[in-house]
Amino acid sequence: MNKKDLPLPTEGQTFRYIDPMSDYGFKMIFGDAEVMADFLNDLIKPESPIKRVEFLNKEMLPKNKSGHGVVYDLRCRTTNGDEFIVEMQKWRQSWFADRMLYYMSQIISSDGLSITSDADKRVYNLKNVYGVFLLDFHLKNLKPSPVRTIRLRVDETGDPFSEKMCAYTIELPYFRKKRLPDCRQNIEYWNYMITHMQKTKGELPFTDKKPIFKKVAKLADYSNMSVEDKRKYWLSIEAERTFYAYVDSAKEEGEAKGKAEGETLARIENAKNLIAMGLGTDEQISQATGLPLSEVKALRVATK
Repeated sequence: MNKKDLPLPTEGQTFRYIDPMSDYGFKMIFGDAEVMADFLNDLIKPESPIKRVEFLNKEMLPKNKSGHGVVYDLRCRTTNGDEFIVEMQKWRQSWFADRMLYYMSQIISSDGLSITSDADKRVYNLKNVYGVFLLDFHLKNLKPSPVRTIRLRVDETGDPFSEKMCAYTIELPYFRKKRLPDCRQNIEYWNYMITHMQKTKGELPFTDKKPIFKKVAKLADYSNMSVEDKRKYWLSIEAERTFYAYVDSAKEEGEAKGKAEGETLARIENAKNLIAMGLGTDEQISQATGLPLSEVKALRVATK
């Protein structure tokens, strides 16, 4: 039987809103230009409010064969040329800080240089690039913080060195413990809504303070979805659950082997299994198994 012919899970009737932290749900809600603009305004509080965003190609191919490509969750540009990547990360990853820098650097390096009238001179006038990372975990080695702003600063004075690259991290576990009366800022309304949406049966909280939440509710209401969209949602949930379960199992098996050689072989075997099962992108498999992205790509080619 083809997957598109499978019956919808009965558990789809036990909640009102889809999971905004799932890959499908996150892109369904924040892939709306009006919702995204409102969210970014509340997060970064720009001097001139963002009125409109344009969504861009989420995939950035490497400039050479040996380079690594990037596929973002969501990538958009504002009317003044600033670019944003917005990512939902549900499980802790090694070297996550490096990954954040790599993601933003890919956009900066793709910007190119402004050529002056003198062809031998180039002006390094880069656009602003922002990374927004919603995390379902606390960043390792840092004090837990609900919302964190990361900029380039001079140690001795604290003065800004450059505003061209800035990252925001939102640690969602913090908001699961919050109560409604504890939320007093717009960004707290967003994060409370994200972490409590699936338990909400009626109107989303703070709709009186954030009218855009009425649109969010309409986008996320399971009953408003077509049969095809419902099927896509459940397929994404199923793939996600299987992927994370397999990753947890793979980590346990890898740790049990103990020796470096055994761990490497286990990682390769785990990567092969994930590829064969059609779970995860090359980048996700690389992050899950610890194998270099180039090796994962080579394994995929070899298993065809």
